[in-house]
Amino acid sequence: LCPKAHRSMPARRPVLKVVARRTSDSCPFLNEELAFELCPGEVVWLRGASGAGKSYTSLHLAGLAKLPGAEIHMEWDPSVAAAQRIGFLFQKGVLIDSLSLAANLALAAEAAALPADSDAIAAALEAVGLSPSADGSKMPGELSGGMLRRAALAQILAQRKRVVILDEPFVGLDPPVAGGITA
Repeated sequence: LCPKAHRSMPARRPVLKVVARRTSDSCPFLNEELAFELCPGEVVWLRGASGAGKSYTSLHLAGLAKLPGAEIHMEWDPSVAAAQRIGFLFQKGVLIDSLSLAANLALAAEAAALPADSDAIAAALEAVGLSPSADGSKMPGELSGGMLRRAALAQILAQRKRVVILDEPFVGLDPPVAGGITA
């Protein structure tokens, strides 16, 4: 695995510091150590061949799986509340089929004990290039693959997560939209 940092803003205090050390052959990555810091406005891209442990490492960071054969230390900025730390964008979105896009975002905000008013929902939709008026009332089955991915990202933004992990971030996205993610 090779973390690649893209600094889009001047360096500031890291929100998150990660050090992963390989402890046995069951570890999917071959590096002895994987370390990175993430500051506000930065993107860290875990790159590597298929099976190199990118998704497994990401799942571990999000607390959704234990990375075998590795010891991982995560240090958070103390000002970041646990509920605001990590949002995970899976390869397939996690929208409830019986709710409109706006209702899905409202549910996500409410689950994080945040306001679910129309302004907050509109801001999350606009941040990912979706229209509150044209797309907010659509049901998940009416959205294209790329729109579903952006809607899933809007859910995470509605929860005000400080770190967003994107697993296979470019699946189902048009090249201009994919380029906007890393910009």
